[in-house]
Amino acid sequence: MSPLVRFECKKTFFSIKNLLLFSLLIAAVLGMFVPATISFQEEAHSRRKSYSEIDTAGWGSEDWGAAIRMSQLLTLYPDSGRPAEVEAELDVWRRDSHYSAARRVYMRWYGEDRWRDAVQAAIDQDVNIRDAMEAGIIDARLGGNAETLQELDNRIRKNQYLLDHNVRIISEDTDMTAFPFLRRMISVLFPILFTSVIVAAVADCVASERDTGSFKFLLLQPFSRRRILGVKFGVSFFHAFLLAVIPVGVGFLGALLVNGSGSAAYPVAYCTDSYSGFLNSSYESGAVEYLSTADWLLRLLPVVLCYLLFLTAFALFISVVVKTGVAALTITIASSLAASVMRPYLSSIPVFSALWPFSYADPAAVLSGGMQTTALFGIVVLLGFSAVLIAGSFWMFCREDVTC
Repeated sequence: MSPLVRFECKKTFFSIKNLLLFSLLIAAVLGMFVPATISFQEEAHSRRKSYSEIDTAGWGSEDWGAAIRMSQLLTLYPDSGRPAEVEAELDVWRRDSHYSAARRVYMRWYGEDRWRDAVQAAIDQDVNIRDAMEAGIIDARLGGNAETLQELDNRIRKNQYLLDHNVRIISEDTDMTAFPFLRRMISVLFPILFTSVIVAAVADCVASERDTGSFKFLLLQPFSRRRILGVKFGVSFFHAFLLAVIPVGVGFLGALLVNGSGSAAYPVAYCTDSYSGFLNSSYESGAVEYLSTADWLLRLLPVVLCYLLFLTAFALFISVVVKTGVAALTITIASSLAASVMRPYLSSIPVFSALWPFSYADPAAVLSGGMQTTALFGIVVLLGFSAVLIAGSFWMFCREDVTC
Protein backbone atom coordinates (compact mmCIF):
# COMPACT_ATOMS: atom_id res chain seq x y z
CA MET A 1 0.00 0.00 0.00
CA SER A 2 1.44 3.37 -1.01
CA PRO A 3 2.05 6.04 1.67
CA LEU A 4 -0.61 8.24 0.06
CA VAL A 5 -3.28 5.52 0.26
CA ARG A 6 -2.23 4.65 3.82
CA PHE A 7 -2.44 8.31 4.87
CA GLU A 8 -5.89 8.76 3.29
CA CYS A 9 -7.25 5.54 4.83
CA LYS A 10 -6.05 6.52 8.30
CA LYS A 11 -7.50 10.01 7.96
CA THR A 12 -10.85 8.74 6.65
CA PHE A 13 -11.50 5.65 8.74
CA PHE A 14 -10.29 6.95 12.10
CA SER A 15 -11.52 10.53 12.14
CA ILE A 16 -13.77 11.29 15.11
CA LYS A 17 -16.51 12.60 12.83
CA ASN A 18 -16.63 9.46 10.72
CA LEU A 19 -16.51 7.17 13.74
CA LEU A 20 -19.48 9.07 15.19
CA LEU A 21 -21.37 8.73 11.90
CA PHE A 22 -20.65 5.01 11.84
CA SER A 23 -21.91 4.74 15.43
CA LEU A 24 -25.07 6.59 14.43
CA LEU A 25 -25.82 4.01 11.74
CA ILE A 26 -25.21 1.12 14.14
CA ALA A 27 -27.49 2.78 16.71
CA ALA A 28 -30.21 3.26 14.08
CA VAL A 29 -30.05 -0.41 13.08
CA LEU A 30 -30.17 -1.52 16.73
CA GLY A 31 -33.00 0.92 17.42
CA MET A 32 -34.94 -0.72 14.61
CA PHE A 33 -33.93 -4.26 15.59
CA VAL A 34 -34.42 -4.47 19.36
CA PRO A 35 -38.05 -3.28 19.79
CA ALA A 36 -39.20 -5.19 16.71
CA THR A 37 -37.49 -8.37 17.94
CA ILE A 38 -39.19 -8.11 21.33
CA SER A 39 -42.59 -7.80 19.63
CA PHE A 40 -41.75 -10.65 17.27
CA GLN A 41 -40.72 -12.94 20.12
CA GLU A 42 -43.92 -12.14 22.02
CA GLU A 43 -45.99 -12.85 18.91
CA ALA A 44 -44.13 -16.13 18.33
CA HIS A 45 -44.82 -17.12 21.96
CA SER A 46 -48.54 -16.43 21.54
CA ARG A 47 -48.62 -18.61 18.42
CA ARG A 48 -47.29 -21.52 20.47
CA LYS A 49 -50.29 -21.43 22.80
CA SER A 50 -52.99 -24.06 22.56
CA TYR A 51 -55.78 -23.72 20.01
CA SER A 52 -58.32 -22.65 22.62
CA GLU A 53 -56.13 -19.72 23.64
CA ILE A 54 -55.57 -18.45 20.12
CA ASP A 55 -57.81 -15.66 18.98
CA THR A 56 -60.68 -17.16 17.03
CA ALA A 57 -62.88 -14.12 17.36
CA GLY A 58 -62.68 -12.56 14.25
CA TRP A 59 -64.15 -12.21 11.00
CA GLY A 60 -62.30 -9.67 8.96
CA SER A 61 -64.06 -6.64 7.52
CA GLU A 62 -64.34 -8.43 4.18
CA ASP A 63 -66.19 -11.30 5.89
CA TRP A 64 -68.69 -8.91 7.44
CA GLY A 65 -69.08 -7.19 4.09
CA ALA A 66 -69.92 -10.50 2.38
CA ALA A 67 -72.35 -11.47 5.16
CA ILE A 68 -74.10 -8.11 5.12
CA ARG A 69 -74.44 -8.17 1.33
CA MET A 70 -75.90 -11.69 1.41
CA SER A 71 -78.34 -10.58 4.11
CA GLN A 72 -79.39 -7.61 1.98
CA LEU A 73 -79.97 -9.76 -1.08
CA LEU A 74 -81.89 -12.41 0.85
CA THR A 75 -84.05 -9.69 2.41
CA LEU A 76 -84.83 -8.17 -0.98
CA TYR A 77 -85.35 -11.56 -2.64
CA PRO A 78 -86.49 -13.95 0.13
CA ASP A 79 -88.11 -16.56 -2.10
CA SER A 80 -86.96 -18.88 -4.81
CA GLY A 81 -87.09 -17.63 -8.36
CA ARG A 82 -84.60 -14.86 -7.78
CA PRO A 83 -83.15 -13.12 -10.85
CA ALA A 84 -80.15 -14.95 -12.29
CA GLU A 85 -77.78 -12.06 -11.58
CA VAL A 86 -78.83 -12.00 -7.90
CA GLU A 87 -78.33 -15.76 -7.59
CA ALA A 88 -74.91 -15.43 -9.23
CA GLU A 89 -73.88 -12.71 -6.78
CA LEU A 90 -75.12 -14.76 -3.82
CA ASP A 91 -72.99 -17.67 -5.02
CA VAL A 92 -69.94 -15.39 -5.15
CA TRP A 93 -70.39 -14.26 -1.55
CA ARG A 94 -71.15 -17.78 -0.32
CA ARG A 95 -67.90 -19.05 -1.83
CA ASP A 96 -66.01 -16.04 -0.50
CA SER A 97 -67.23 -16.72 3.05
CA HIS A 98 -66.39 -20.42 2.71
CA TYR A 99 -62.83 -19.80 1.53
CA SER A 100 -62.27 -17.12 4.16
CA ALA A 101 -63.43 -19.42 6.95
CA ALA A 102 -61.29 -22.27 5.62
CA ARG A 103 -58.24 -20.01 5.49
CA ARG A 104 -58.64 -18.96 9.13
CA VAL A 105 -59.26 -22.51 10.33
CA TYR A 106 -56.20 -23.89 8.53
CA MET A 107 -53.97 -21.11 9.89
CA ARG A 108 -55.08 -22.01 13.43
CA TRP A 109 -55.10 -25.79 12.98
CA TYR A 110 -54.07 -27.42 16.24
CA GLY A 111 -51.45 -30.17 16.19
CA GLU A 112 -50.59 -29.98 12.50
CA ASP A 113 -49.19 -27.28 10.24
CA ARG A 114 -51.77 -26.68 7.50
CA TRP A 115 -50.27 -23.54 6.03
CA ARG A 116 -50.36 -24.91 2.47
CA ASP A 117 -54.11 -25.46 2.76
CA ALA A 118 -54.47 -21.92 4.13
CA VAL A 119 -52.57 -20.44 1.18
CA GLN A 120 -54.60 -22.50 -1.29
CA ALA A 121 -57.81 -21.23 0.34
CA ALA A 122 -56.52 -17.66 -0.02
CA ILE A 123 -55.81 -18.29 -3.72
CA ASP A 124 -59.29 -19.77 -4.23
CA GLN A 125 -60.85 -16.80 -2.44
CA ASP A 126 -59.02 -14.25 -4.61
CA VAL A 127 -59.71 -16.20 -7.84
CA ASN A 128 -63.40 -16.28 -6.93
CA ILE A 129 -63.51 -12.49 -6.48
CA ARG A 130 -61.36 -11.82 -9.55
CA ASP A 131 -63.49 -13.99 -11.81
CA ALA A 132 -66.68 -12.38 -10.49
CA MET A 133 -65.27 -8.90 -11.15
CA GLU A 134 -64.19 -9.86 -14.66
CA ALA A 135 -67.65 -11.29 -15.36
CA GLY A 136 -69.31 -8.09 -14.11
CA ILE A 137 -71.16 -9.89 -11.30
CA ILE A 138 -69.64 -7.64 -8.61
CA ASP A 139 -67.66 -4.41 -8.68
CA ALA A 140 -65.22 -5.16 -5.87
CA ARG A 141 -64.74 -7.10 -2.65
CA LEU A 142 -66.96 -5.63 0.05
CA GLY A 143 -65.84 -4.45 3.47
CA GLY A 144 -62.11 -4.76 2.90
CA ASN A 145 -59.81 -2.96 0.51
CA ALA A 146 -61.37 -2.16 -2.86
CA GLU A 147 -58.67 -4.08 -4.71
CA THR A 148 -58.17 -3.81 -8.42
CA LEU A 149 -58.02 -6.82 -10.68
CA GLN A 150 -54.27 -6.33 -10.98
CA GLU A 151 -53.80 -6.32 -7.22
CA LEU A 152 -55.74 -9.56 -6.99
CA ASP A 153 -53.65 -11.06 -9.81
CA ASN A 154 -50.44 -10.04 -8.05
CA ARG A 155 -51.51 -11.64 -4.78
CA ILE A 156 -52.65 -14.83 -6.54
CA ARG A 157 -49.27 -14.99 -8.30
CA LYS A 158 -47.41 -14.46 -5.02
CA ASN A 159 -49.40 -17.11 -3.14
CA GLN A 160 -48.92 -19.56 -5.99
CA TYR A 161 -45.17 -18.90 -5.78
CA LEU A 162 -45.31 -19.84 -2.07
CA LEU A 163 -46.95 -23.15 -2.90
CA ASP A 164 -44.72 -23.93 -5.89
CA HIS A 165 -41.52 -23.28 -3.91
CA ASN A 166 -42.83 -24.68 -0.61
CA VAL A 167 -42.15 -21.41 1.23
CA ARG A 168 -44.20 -20.83 4.37
CA ILE A 169 -46.15 -17.58 4.50
CA ILE A 170 -44.96 -14.98 7.02
CA SER A 171 -46.12 -11.61 8.30
CA GLU A 172 -43.79 -9.45 6.21
CA ASP A 173 -44.27 -6.29 8.29
CA THR A 174 -43.39 -7.92 11.61
CA ASP A 175 -41.26 -10.99 10.85
CA MET A 176 -37.79 -10.46 12.31
CA THR A 177 -35.89 -13.36 10.83
CA ALA A 178 -32.75 -12.35 8.96
CA PHE A 179 -33.83 -12.07 5.32
CA PRO A 180 -37.15 -10.21 5.89
CA PHE A 181 -35.39 -7.83 8.29
CA LEU A 182 -32.64 -7.21 5.72
CA ARG A 183 -35.24 -6.10 3.17
CA ARG A 184 -36.87 -3.77 5.68
CA MET A 185 -33.54 -2.19 6.65
CA ILE A 186 -32.80 -1.40 3.01
CA SER A 187 -36.27 0.08 2.44
CA VAL A 188 -36.49 2.09 5.68
CA LEU A 189 -32.95 3.27 6.44
CA PHE A 190 -31.33 3.70 3.04
CA PRO A 191 -33.38 6.54 1.45
CA ILE A 192 -32.68 9.26 4.03
CA LEU A 193 -30.41 8.16 6.88
CA PHE A 194 -27.79 6.27 4.90
CA THR A 195 -27.79 8.93 2.18
CA SER A 196 -27.18 11.74 4.67
CA VAL A 197 -24.52 9.89 6.66
CA ILE A 198 -22.55 8.81 3.59
CA VAL A 199 -22.39 12.29 2.07
CA ALA A 200 -21.47 13.70 5.49
CA ALA A 201 -18.58 11.23 5.72
CA VAL A 202 -17.16 12.30 2.34
CA ALA A 203 -18.13 15.97 2.29
CA ASP A 204 -14.99 17.44 3.87
CA CYS A 205 -12.35 15.07 2.48
CA VAL A 206 -10.71 17.98 0.62
CA ALA A 207 -12.18 21.06 2.29
CA SER A 208 -11.13 20.04 5.81
CA GLU A 209 -7.48 19.85 4.73
CA ARG A 210 -7.64 23.48 3.72
CA ASP A 211 -8.77 24.30 7.27
CA THR A 212 -5.88 22.42 8.90
CA GLY A 213 -3.23 23.48 6.42
CA SER A 214 -2.36 19.89 5.49
CA PHE A 215 -3.60 20.58 1.96
CA LYS A 216 -0.50 22.66 1.13
CA PHE A 217 1.78 20.04 2.69
CA LEU A 218 0.10 17.30 0.63
CA LEU A 219 0.64 19.21 -2.61
CA LEU A 220 4.36 19.48 -1.82
CA GLN A 221 4.70 15.68 -1.82
CA PRO A 222 5.89 13.86 -4.97
CA PHE A 223 2.37 13.03 -6.12
CA SER A 224 0.41 14.63 -8.93
CA ARG A 225 -2.83 16.39 -8.07
CA ARG A 226 -4.70 13.91 -10.22
CA ARG A 227 -3.31 11.02 -8.19
CA ILE A 228 -4.08 12.76 -4.89
CA LEU A 229 -7.71 13.32 -5.79
CA GLY A 230 -7.98 9.85 -7.34
CA VAL A 231 -6.83 8.27 -4.08
CA LYS A 232 -9.26 10.44 -2.10
CA PHE A 233 -12.12 9.39 -4.33
CA GLY A 234 -11.22 5.69 -4.21
CA VAL A 235 -10.85 5.63 -0.43
CA SER A 236 -14.05 7.66 0.01
CA PHE A 237 -16.03 5.27 -2.19
CA PHE A 238 -14.70 2.26 -0.28
CA HIS A 239 -15.59 4.02 2.97
CA ALA A 240 -19.11 4.72 1.68
CA PHE A 241 -19.46 1.05 0.76
CA LEU A 242 -18.40 -0.02 4.25
CA LEU A 243 -20.80 2.47 5.84
CA ALA A 244 -23.63 0.89 3.88
CA VAL A 245 -22.61 -2.76 4.29
CA ILE A 246 -21.36 -3.07 7.89
CA PRO A 247 -24.44 -1.68 9.74
CA VAL A 248 -26.78 -3.69 7.51
CA GLY A 249 -24.56 -6.73 8.07
CA VAL A 250 -24.70 -6.21 11.83
CA GLY A 251 -28.50 -6.08 11.70
CA PHE A 252 -28.65 -9.18 9.49
CA LEU A 253 -26.27 -11.12 11.75
CA GLY A 254 -28.19 -10.08 14.88
CA ALA A 255 -31.49 -11.21 13.37
CA LEU A 256 -29.86 -14.45 12.22
CA LEU A 257 -28.50 -15.28 15.68
CA VAL A 258 -31.60 -14.24 17.62
CA ASN A 259 -34.51 -15.07 15.32
CA GLY A 260 -33.13 -17.43 12.67
CA SER A 261 -32.46 -16.93 8.99
CA GLY A 262 -35.96 -17.00 7.54
CA SER A 263 -36.23 -18.07 3.93
CA ALA A 264 -33.95 -16.70 1.21
CA ALA A 265 -36.55 -18.08 -1.22
CA TYR A 266 -39.39 -15.88 0.09
CA PRO A 267 -40.99 -13.97 -2.83
CA VAL A 268 -40.35 -10.27 -3.39
CA ALA A 269 -42.14 -8.13 -5.97
CA TYR A 270 -39.98 -7.44 -9.01
CA CYS A 271 -40.47 -5.23 -12.07
CA THR A 272 -39.84 -7.38 -15.13
CA ASP A 273 -38.52 -4.38 -17.09
CA SER A 274 -35.82 -3.62 -14.49
CA TYR A 275 -32.91 -4.70 -16.67
CA SER A 276 -34.57 -5.00 -20.06
CA GLY A 277 -35.58 -1.42 -20.81
CA PHE A 278 -35.61 2.21 -19.69
CA LEU A 279 -39.35 2.48 -18.95
CA ASN A 280 -41.47 0.44 -16.55
CA SER A 281 -44.24 -0.63 -18.92
CA SER A 282 -46.31 -2.08 -16.06
CA TYR A 283 -46.16 1.03 -13.82
CA GLU A 284 -49.73 2.13 -14.54
CA SER A 285 -51.21 -1.35 -14.22
CA GLY A 286 -49.11 -2.30 -11.19
CA ALA A 287 -48.28 -5.75 -12.58
CA VAL A 288 -45.24 -7.41 -11.00
CA GLU A 289 -43.50 -10.75 -11.00
CA TYR A 290 -41.95 -12.41 -7.97
CA LEU A 291 -38.35 -13.37 -7.29
CA SER A 292 -36.72 -15.11 -4.37
CA THR A 293 -35.21 -12.75 -1.80
CA ALA A 294 -31.70 -13.98 -2.72
CA ASP A 295 -32.20 -13.23 -6.45
CA TRP A 296 -33.79 -9.88 -5.62
CA LEU A 297 -30.79 -8.87 -3.50
CA LEU A 298 -28.37 -9.78 -6.29
CA ARG A 299 -30.32 -7.60 -8.74
CA LEU A 300 -30.46 -4.81 -6.18
CA LEU A 301 -26.67 -4.68 -5.75
CA PRO A 302 -25.79 -2.85 -9.03
CA VAL A 303 -28.25 -0.04 -8.24
CA VAL A 304 -26.90 0.31 -4.69
CA LEU A 305 -23.29 0.43 -5.89
CA CYS A 306 -24.09 3.04 -8.55
CA TYR A 307 -25.98 5.14 -6.01
CA LEU A 308 -23.03 4.97 -3.59
CA LEU A 309 -20.75 6.02 -6.46
CA PHE A 310 -23.00 9.01 -7.17
CA LEU A 311 -23.12 10.04 -3.49
CA THR A 312 -19.33 9.87 -3.28
CA ALA A 313 -18.92 11.92 -6.48
CA PHE A 314 -21.50 14.46 -5.32
CA ALA A 315 -19.87 14.95 -1.91
CA LEU A 316 -16.37 15.10 -3.43
CA PHE A 317 -17.48 17.79 -5.88
CA ILE A 318 -18.87 19.94 -3.05
CA SER A 319 -15.69 19.39 -1.04
CA VAL A 320 -13.55 20.60 -3.95
CA VAL A 321 -15.74 23.62 -4.74
CA VAL A 322 -16.33 24.83 -1.17
CA LYS A 323 -13.25 26.14 0.60
CA THR A 324 -13.97 25.25 4.24
CA GLY A 325 -14.86 21.94 5.85
CA VAL A 326 -17.81 23.23 7.87
CA ALA A 327 -19.39 24.89 4.86
CA ALA A 328 -18.88 21.80 2.69
CA LEU A 329 -20.40 19.58 5.37
CA THR A 330 -23.38 21.89 5.87
CA ILE A 331 -24.13 22.32 2.17
CA THR A 332 -23.78 18.63 1.38
CA ILE A 333 -25.98 17.39 4.24
CA ALA A 334 -28.61 20.08 3.69
CA SER A 335 -28.83 19.44 -0.05
CA SER A 336 -28.98 15.64 0.30
CA LEU A 337 -31.63 15.86 3.02
CA ALA A 338 -33.71 18.27 0.97
CA ALA A 339 -33.39 16.07 -2.11
CA SER A 340 -34.38 12.95 -0.16
CA VAL A 341 -37.36 14.61 1.52
CA MET A 342 -38.60 16.05 -1.78
CA ARG A 343 -38.20 12.75 -3.61
CA PRO A 344 -41.76 11.45 -2.95
CA TYR A 345 -43.28 14.75 -4.13
CA LEU A 346 -41.16 14.91 -7.28
CA SER A 347 -42.11 11.35 -8.23
CA SER A 348 -45.36 12.71 -9.71
CA ILE A 349 -43.30 14.39 -12.45
CA PRO A 350 -42.19 11.37 -14.51
CA VAL A 351 -39.37 12.93 -16.55
CA PHE A 352 -37.89 14.86 -13.64
CA SER A 353 -38.17 11.87 -11.33
CA ALA A 354 -36.41 9.59 -13.81
CA LEU A 355 -33.52 12.02 -14.38
CA TRP A 356 -33.13 13.11 -10.74
CA PRO A 357 -30.36 10.93 -9.23
CA PHE A 358 -31.72 11.14 -5.68
CA SER A 359 -34.86 9.41 -6.95
CA TYR A 360 -32.84 6.22 -6.73
CA ALA A 361 -32.20 6.62 -3.00
CA ASP A 362 -34.72 3.82 -2.45
CA PRO A 363 -33.35 1.08 -4.72
CA ALA A 364 -35.91 -1.40 -3.37
CA ALA A 365 -38.76 0.73 -4.76
CA VAL A 366 -37.03 0.99 -8.13
CA LEU A 367 -36.55 -2.76 -8.42
CA SER A 368 -40.08 -3.53 -7.22
CA GLY A 369 -41.79 -1.41 -9.87
CA GLY A 370 -42.56 1.59 -7.69
CA MET A 371 -41.21 4.07 -10.24
CA GLN A 372 -41.97 4.76 -13.89
CA THR A 373 -38.31 4.28 -14.70
CA THR A 374 -36.29 1.09 -14.34
CA ALA A 375 -33.14 -0.07 -12.59
CA LEU A 376 -31.27 -0.05 -15.91
CA PHE A 377 -32.19 3.57 -16.60
CA GLY A 378 -31.31 4.46 -13.02
CA ILE A 379 -27.84 2.95 -13.44
CA VAL A 380 -27.31 5.00 -16.62
CA VAL A 381 -28.45 8.21 -14.87
CA LEU A 382 -26.32 7.59 -11.77
CA LEU A 383 -23.23 6.74 -13.79
CA GLY A 384 -23.77 9.79 -16.01
CA PHE A 385 -24.08 12.20 -13.08
CA SER A 386 -21.12 10.54 -11.36
CA ALA A 387 -18.95 10.95 -14.45
CA VAL A 388 -19.82 14.65 -14.78
CA LEU A 389 -19.22 15.34 -11.07
CA ILE A 390 -15.93 13.43 -11.01
CA ALA A 391 -14.71 15.18 -14.16
CA GLY A 392 -15.69 18.55 -12.70
CA SER A 393 -13.91 17.76 -9.44
CA PHE A 394 -10.67 16.79 -11.17
CA TRP A 395 -10.81 19.79 -13.50
CA MET A 396 -11.19 22.30 -10.65
CA PHE A 397 -8.81 20.53 -8.27
CA CYS A 398 -6.00 20.34 -10.83
CA ARG A 399 -6.36 24.04 -11.68
CA GLU A 400 -6.81 25.37 -8.17
CA ASP A 401 -4.30 28.07 -7.31
CA VAL A 402 -2.75 27.46 -3.90
CA THR A 403 -0.45 30.04 -2.31
CA CYS A 404 2.18 28.35 -0.17
